[in-house]
Amino acid sequence: MEAYPYFGHMRGRYTAGQWKSMDRYAALFGIELVPCIQTLAHLGPALKWGAHADLVDCHDILLIDEPKTYKLIDEMFRTMASNLSSRNINIGMDEAHMMGLGKYLDKHGYHDRSALMMKHFSKVMDIARSYGYKPMMWSDMFFRLASGGEYYDPESQIREDIASQIPEDLRLVYWDYYTEDRAKYDGMMRKHKQLSDNIVFAGGGLEVDGIHPEQRVQPPYWDNGA
Repeated sequence: MEAYPYFGHMRGRYTAGQWKSMDRYAALFGIELVPCIQTLAHLGPALKWGAHADLVDCHDILLIDEPKTYKLIDEMFRTMASNLSSRNINIGMDEAHMMGLGKYLDKHGYHDRSALMMKHFSKVMDIARSYGYKPMMWSDMFFRLASGGEYYDPESQIREDIASQIPEDLRLVYWDYYTEDRAKYDGMMRKHKQLSDNIVFAGGGLEVDGIHPEQRVQPPYWDNGA
């Protein structure tokens, strides 16, 4: 992103021309190149730079209610919209467990974290819609809010007040890369359907050869943050 030279610095970032080239090449084969960004947590490689200190709540989490945060997020969407033709996008927002407990706590005091999450989510959705996007996001934050804090719990009770706040134009992505129990998948899908009718599944393909996935030799391009 031109306005943020430290975003992706020393991480092999793509140029705008490369994005457009990949987008055109994918389209030749009927493939839609869908951007996947992060708009709350999992931003450690970017937020470690001093130039972004004002954006940090704690660790890899953006500072909610900070105007500079939403300027950055707007630039994320603008950059994607300018270089990729798809108007489907994954806005991330997963695993922000310490949200509101760092710099936000120092500046604003303690706030109900469910309300804080919804406030930030609404702002991100407004920005996404302004660029014509149809967003999806990882489901764990909503699932945890609705189930009392647990993910991967097919027996959890889903709160209707949380489910009612999920907009119809959002798709929730249930991600599970390691479970080997089909009944657990079925149970989690049923629970997700109590949250929304717009559910996407993201799973992992594992060989059945007696080797546990975590014991495999990981190739050099492996990125557990991808």
